[in-house]
Amino acid sequence: MPEPIVRVFDDEHDLAVGTAGALLFAAMEAVARRGHFHWALAGGSTPRATYRVLAAPPFADDFPWDRHDAWLGDERCVPADHPASNARMIREHLFRPAGAEETALRAFDTETDPDAAARAYAEQLAAAVPKNDGGVPVLDVVLLGLGADAHTASWFPGSSFPEDRWVAASAGQHGGQRRLTLTPTIVNAARRVVFLVAGETKTDALRRVLQGPHDPVRVPAQRVAPEHGKVTWMLDAAAAGQFFAG
Repeated sequence: MPEPIVRVFDDEHDLAVGTAGALLFAAMEAVARRGHFHWALAGGSTPRATYRVLAAPPFADDFPWDRHDAWLGDERCVPADHPASNARMIREHLFRPAGAEETALRAFDTETDPDAAARAYAEQLAAAVPKNDGGVPVLDVVLLGLGADAHTASWFPGSSFPEDRWVAASAGQHGGQRRLTLTPTIVNAARRVVFLVAGETKTDALRRVLQGPHDPVRVPAQRVAPEHGKVTWMLDAAAAGQFFAG
C-alpha cells in the first residue's frame, strides 16, 4: 500500500477549493484515459462545501458533466426528499447549481428492503463500472469523511463486512437509522481515496487512524488500505492540529 498523502489547508474554504481542484483533475484524467469518470460521493457538511465550489465557475466550466457517474459512498434508509438524505444534499448543492443532468447521480433505492437495495446497487456497479482482475469494480475516486469516533462511510466501530460484498446494509450507531454503504472491498479497489476532514473535533480521530495502533474494528477508517490506489487526506488546519500542521 502506498504511503498516504496529507495536505493541510488554512481553513474550510481553502479546503473546499483545494478538494474541488483535486476532483476536477481526477475527472479530467479519467475521461482522457478511459472516456468516463466514476466517483463515489460522501455526505456531510464538509463535502457539501466542496460540492458548492465544484458546481460554480471556474471548476464547473471544465468538469465533464456528460461523462461521469456519481455513486454514493453511503446513504441513510430515508425517503429521497428527507432532509437527512445524502442524495438530496448532493442534488441540491452539486447537480442543480451546476445545471447537471441528475440521472448521473446513482442513488440508492432507500424505500425498499435494505438488503435487496444493497444487492441492486451492487448489480448497477457491476454493469456500469470497469472491473479489475479480481472482478471488483474500480471507481476512479471515492470521497470519504471521518467521524470523531473514526468511522467513515457507514462503517462504525464494531462493524464488519463480507469480503465478497461491494455494498451492504449497515446498522447506524447505537441501533440508529439503517444505512446502505459501499464496503471496504470496493473502496480499496479504487484508484484514489480522498478523505475530507475539517474541525478540531476530528484531530484525535486522525491521530488514531494514521498513527495507530492498528485496530480497524475500533478504528473503522483504518480499513481503507488500497493495494494499488492512492489515499489522500485533505485537512483544514483545525483538524490537522499541531501534529499534522508540521
